Amino acid sequence: MTKSKQAPPAGTAVVWRYMTTLPQIAAGLPRHGQGITFPGGRESVKSAGSLRAPETTVSFWFKTDSPNTGICLPSIIASLFLQDGSLGVLNGGWPCNQPPGANLADGQWHHVALKWQIEPRSQTLYADGVQVAVSHGPPVGFSGSVILGRANVNGRFLDGTLDEFRVYSRTLSDEEIQKLYWKVRSSMAKGVILTR
Repeated sequence: MTKSKQAPPAGTAVVWRYMTTLPQIAAGLPRHGQGITFPGGRESVKSAGSLRAPETTVSFWFKTDSPNTGICLPSIIASLFLQDGSLGVLNGGWPCNQPPGANLADGQWHHVALKWQIEPRSQTLYADGVQVAVSHGPPVGFSGSVILGRANVNGRFLDGTLDEFRVYSRTLSDEEIQKLYWKVRSSMAKGVILTR
């Protein structure tokens, strides 16, 4: 008798391991105390379920010392990464990049948000609560699994830590994105742990 494989329940994660190291639970933001550290090999974590939404916002915190690293694939065709310390998005060949000169590879926590809108057809990128890039083009929306720790840009994997990864089924306003950033940033400045 053969056992059939059942898909894991939605919301669970599947660890993809290519080498002998695995992502580890590590000290994260003061908000929750734990994040996921990727040692920079070929590790990633993939959501078991598939999400679909025409308008979406992805939000997360990360830190790294590596100026050229993958961060995540929040959609089947979208990659977030650092190029020379600046944020970049490649969504089905449609770029949205922070202007050169930023350095988010400073070993400090940084908040990132990316939103896709139907009207106008656009993707907007934020770093630390501030809009840093917007581009208009054909591919829009969110579909597929989320993969943390990897970007489909030159085979890059994350050498750093992720925390507070969220997918919203709508586009957040500029004010809502700023609140996400300042809520955590102000608690870090005060050294306060908001929740455990």
